[in-house]
Amino acid sequence: MKGLKIVFVLSASLLLTTCGIYEYYFLPQVPHVQRPINVATADLPNITTYNASGYTIFYRIYLSNSPEDLGDLIVNSNNRNLINPLLEADYSYFSNYTDPAKTFITTSSTFVSRSYFELQISPYNDPTTPVLNVLPATGGNLSINFGQGDQVFLTLNGGVEHTLSRSDQNKLHNILPDYFFRLREEMKQNSSISLNIDVVNQTLSVPLHHAYAMMFIVAVGTHPEEFNRIFSKPTLLNIFKLPS
Repeated sequence: MKGLKIVFVLSASLLLTTCGIYEYYFLPQVPHVQRPINVATADLPNITTYNASGYTIFYRIYLSNSPEDLGDLIVNSNNRNLINPLLEADYSYFSNYTDPAKTFITTSSTFVSRSYFELQISPYNDPTTPVLNVLPATGGNLSINFGQGDQVFLTLNGGVEHTLSRSDQNKLHNILPDYFFRLREEMKQNSSISLNIDVVNQTLSVPLHHAYAMMFIVAVGTHPEEFNRIFSKPTLLNIFKLPS
């Protein structure tokens, strides 16, 4: 697989030092995800290209004032909008990148521009452990389950259960009330740019009923010439309803 490349022609406005051709080093997209209610399972491809690092997951949390539990109806755009209008807006945005037939190139800014953060694991053992550390390029069967108890876990090939945690972004912002993916009233507190910035609040003065996390998985590697991170096309894992 070494040397395998996909070539895209960009518009003239994007060309600075090239001769009209941009070289994109290929990483495979996760091809298929099974999405039962509050669960995601996927077979991650074994990536044999020398510049592959593994897989990472990006997420964002959406608070909902809708009293309905819409966790089993997220395939419907009207229900995604009812959960939170920004959830539907982000879903539509990422559909340009998840569609295998479209040529949108995924970069770090693809996620940063939508306030998406990289998933972490085991916050109280090591709050800076990225999920990339347990999802190697060799792939395997991934399972994420939000449907059991007040904590959620990730496993690979049925092995160790890794507790999922929200990102601390290298201590650049505060997470309330803790790092766990579970619904708490404190999650509504995002009055400053450094507090709960991974949460989308509808800012309505009504009770908070539910919270949902939308997650995308991508393969990650390093550009062999520029040494920056490169990504595969993302794949939607699921829209998970957080336990309370």
